[in-house]
This record gives sequence, structure tokens and C-alpha cells, in this order.
Amino acid sequence: MIRFLLLVLTVRCSRALKINEPQLTRREIFSVTAATAVSASSLLTPLLPVARAASDAPESYEKIIPQETLLSGLTTSPVRNIIITGANSGVGLAGAKLLTASGHRVILACRTQAKADAAAAKCMAYAATSGDSFYPSRRSGGEAVGAECDLASLSSVRAFAKSMKDSQLDTLVLNAGLAHGQADKEPFRTMDGFEETVGVNHLGHFLLADLIAPILAKSSSAPRIVSTASPVHDPVSIPFGILVL
Repeated sequence: MIRFLLLVLTVRCSRALKINEPQLTRREIFSVTAATAVSASSLLTPLLPVARAASDAPESYEKIIPQETLLSGLTTSPVRNIIITGANSGVGLAGAKLLTASGHRVILACRTQAKADAAAAKCMAYAATSGDSFYPSRRSGGEAVGAECDLASLSSVRAFAKSMKDSQLDTLVLNAGLAHGQADKEPFRTMDGFEETVGVNHLGHFLLADLIAPILAKSSSAPRIVSTASPVHDPVSIPFGILVL
């Protein structure tokens, strides 16, 4: 079903975007993709309200938040229970550290339990410090817990989601991602046979979001799903700030 869904959306988006013509802006691509999702409503019923809203008013789904403003509210906002994928390095680990130091409860969903536990230990160690020049604020009570969630294995994603079914969750951050070099002679594959970049960055996250959504819906603290992405694909994107969808 996932293979068929991917094929349908790829064909429809390719036709709608007219990929051989001059490059579109990020907002135009977002709008067209959302409209394509609406046209495939029979396949995307759970996401239809979001897709239709994005198609009708794409500008309402893009907001630039300056770093200073974003950091200033971490210790004053209500405590949240947050899952972050790919939290053992890069942006995921940096965010997990800041959130833990700000008193939030963070589940670090990583490819292996060992990587997750090591990253959680780094978060707790950072939270125990008195602060630094980048982020001097602190709030007690923060907790970081490691969990295995290999996005290259749909069975691992399902197992992780099942382990969360009785948890209180407020936020799911879809952060993990990979990109193989163009010099690779053979494609890398996930456990389920998908090309690994598509499988990890998109299909694994799609399934995870679908499985975690019912748990998030029980939250009384404005539940949300956050996707992080690099702006390198968009030459006109603003290099400073955070893009929140």
C-alpha cells in the first residue's frame, strides 16, 4: 500500500509541478503538493483536513521564528512530553539537550538503544550544568530517556509506537534523516526493500506519525507534530531562524 501511495503521489506531483520548467519557490511547491494530496483524498483520508487547509492557505503554514525568541520561551512554557527522532547527533541532539535543560521530558528515538542511551546521558549531563553563554537558562525536572526506533525498519517503528501507547505525549519531532553520497554505485535499502533515503526520511516518519497521532490526540497541551528540514534545497530560503510547519 505504501509503495502504491508513493507512486501515485510522485506521478501526480511531477505533473503538477512541471519539473522541467523554472524552479518554484518553497511555498509554491508546498501549495501544489498539498493540492495533490487533496486530489488523492481516498488514499490520504486521515491527513485530508490538514492537506486541504494547506492547499487553501499555504502561507498560514510557514512561520519564521528568530532563535532568540525561540529559546526565550523554553523554560517558561508548560512542560511537554516530547519524542525526537534522530536525537543522538546534530540538530536532534542539540534540541534534546536544550529541552531537557528547560525542564521538559524528552524521549530520544534513535536507530539503536545504545545510541539512544548515550545521547540521553549527554542530555542529562547538560541539564545538570549551570548554563552556558549560548543557553544560560535552566529549569529543574527535565528528563531524557533513550528508546530504539530504527526508521529503516517498519517493524521497529511499529514496535516503538506500540511501546508508547500508554505514554503521555504532547509533541512528536520528525527530525531524523540521512543522505548518501552521489558517488555510491549501488543504492542502500531499508529492511523492507525501499531506497534508504526515501525509506528513512519519509516512509518511516510517515508511518511513525500515523501511529503516534492517536496518542497525541489525547494530550490536553496543544499536541503537535514538528518536522525539521534543511533549507539547502531552496536557494531563496532564509538562512537564519526556524521553519515550523
